[in-house]
Amino acid sequence: TAGQQQKLILDVFPASGGSVHLNTIQPNTYPWEGIYYQDVPVTMTAIPAPGFKFVHWEAPALFANPLTADAITVNIAQQTLVTAVFIPDNENKELLYTLPNPVSSGEPVTAAFFADAGTALVFEMMDSHGAAIYRHEYHATETGLQRIVFTSSGLASGIYLLRIITNDQQLTKQLVVTSNSK
Repeated sequence: TAGQQQKLILDVFPASGGSVHLNTIQPNTYPWEGIYYQDVPVTMTAIPAPGFKFVHWEAPALFANPLTADAITVNIAQQTLVTAVFIPDNENKELLYTLPNPVSSGEPVTAAFFADAGTALVFEMMDSHGAAIYRHEYHATETGLQRIVFTSSGLASGIYLLRIITNDQQLTKQLVVTSNSK
């Protein structure tokens, strides 16, 4: 029905990666929520933070594949989550990065890397002695930035190695876990 209002939830990944200019405003915190008329276009522009670059928009309710233009205009026909995805601008498609790093024990961690659709890979976490403490097989469903979110619950303070293994490459990154001082 014309004139109906819908909720827009706007987010950025990672939290420090940048911000979004939305029509005439630029929210200071994310996720941010606003109500918009479904028949009125909404324009969003991704603004990378220093040291980051914009990669793409994710909004499965609006479009099937991520959009790479830094500015998009959409109609919000239903409650919608839109995420602007950024990466450090010194990274390239061969690298793996983790956010946050260091992490307090018990907090979620995101491992992010690029892969082509259909790529089979293994995600491993090893302790400082090289013993695997977590292993998960994963298949990339779309080409682009892949994210694996896991918890650091139960991990003692120390240095861990994260490894992504595909047929073409092996990526390794240190993860520092600190004690939770809450």
